[in-house]
Amino acid sequence: MWVEQLPNGKYKYFERYKDPYTEKWKRVSVTLNSGSNRAKKEAQRLLDDKIAQKIESSSTTNVSFHSAFSEWWEFHQKQIKLSSIKSLAASVKRISDTIEQGTILSNINVRLIQSLLDTEDWTDSQKYRAKTVLNTFFDYAMDQQLISDNPSRKARLPKKKNKLEKQQAAKNKYLEPDEYSRLLKELYRKDITLRYALACEFMLLNGCRIGELAGLTVSDYHKETRSLDIHTSFNRYIPENEGTKTVASYRTTYLTNREMEIIDQILELKELSETTNPDWYYSDKIFTTNTGKPIHSTILSASLQRANTRLETPIDKHLSPHIFRHTTISILAENNVPLKTIMDRVGHADSEVTTSIYTHVTRNMKDQAVNVLDNIITNNLAPSLPLG
Repeated sequence: MWVEQLPNGKYKYFERYKDPYTEKWKRVSVTLNSGSNRAKKEAQRLLDDKIAQKIESSSTTNVSFHSAFSEWWEFHQKQIKLSSIKSLAASVKRISDTIEQGTILSNINVRLIQSLLDTEDWTDSQKYRAKTVLNTFFDYAMDQQLISDNPSRKARLPKKKNKLEKQQAAKNKYLEPDEYSRLLKELYRKDITLRYALACEFMLLNGCRIGELAGLTVSDYHKETRSLDIHTSFNRYIPENEGTKTVASYRTTYLTNREMEIIDQILELKELSETTNPDWYYSDKIFTTNTGKPIHSTILSASLQRANTRLETPIDKHLSPHIFRHTTISILAENNVPLKTIMDRVGHADSEVTTSIYTHVTRNMKDQAVNVLDNIITNNLAPSLPLG
């Protein structure tokens, strides 16, 4: 490695390497603000990384999955429509996050691909899209002579759940009226869970996500127009608010009378705590914990589960704040609200969960309609029909 001081006072470090294709010597460089020994060590590390990347990009045996996958995705986006990019982006990220960093492309076999497709964490739709993405990527890798075979083409999508299993899975994602009534009543019973009861009832009415609820500020609430701006999502592990989950999630919802009552009550509690509790954590958030900090999924989930254990007959479902969002969907579906309107309300452009709950509820409604017609017509005609 050698170094040159530039006219602007910075230092440019150089290193040579032999190109695997031409066997000619080439060089890479990096510019730093210092010429100290510590800077030299950092420069050497950066130069070594650059050389490794150069050599890897020239080699067909040591190329990593992630570098080839990123290269393919950059290329593929230029070949497809913007709508297709948006629909595939989540699958690309899901695959990239799941496959361990440093995995060598040529070492990936059918068993690894099959293990991805067999994971229970992915829905049927997510598995189908992942398979499509992997098929296309490995075809590209073959065209680039990075691999000789496409392992994804030999993997098989798992058998889809049967109709009964799907119906049961959809049913477990939301609460029945008796269930959410008992759960909320128990939360309201104790002063220490009052704020959490109000938060859960609000989510039940609004359909918002827990992160969106936690991100709501006083300025988002417009009482005069009965509206609420849902433009951010709070994550307690990230200092600043993030944007909403998707473009469709960025929305303004119109409030029911009860939603406005809940916000007004929460703001009254907030004002009282700010004036009487010296340890209160001041913020502009509407929904908070009992200490004033923004509410989050972990503490609310724990409160729900503890309340459930206190019920005479506990609810046999996985309870988390998200179940209230799904319950909103089921309530609206039961009352003949169109799917598109429901998606607008909860901020979904496309969701398998929303569709599955909607389909399950409306199918039950159709079954009920058949039963009603069957019973009424049979009962009315029975006296006048010949008996065989």
